[in-house]
Amino acid sequence: MAALEEQETTVVLSRVDSVVRVWTSDARHLRKLQKLESSVDSVRKVAGGDDWGEFHVDVEFFHLFSALRRKRVVSESERQARSERLAAVRELRRSARVDELLREREG
Repeated sequence: MAALEEQETTVVLSRVDSVVRVWTSDARHLRKLQKLESSVDSVRKVAGGDDWGEFHVDVEFFHLFSALRRKRVVSESERQARSERLAAVRELRRSARVDELLREREG
């Protein structure tokens, strides 16, 4: 395996091509592309070895800007507040479903 600073991924996206060419020696990207290749028809491995790969991805399946996201930093108090809100919503859904079932039995 190549050193971390030598692992890279190159994406070639052209306006006129129907495929996006992805070459990678990054172990994380290689694993993800191999998983996609086995489950999705839009990703095909063209060449590769144990520690590198070249893939073609159908243009319709490739979304460049979905890979660019900002990582959210959530404090422990915010995480706890979100958890409590979610639990409250789930409880409301449960109680509403119980009420609905009781009405069905009565009617």
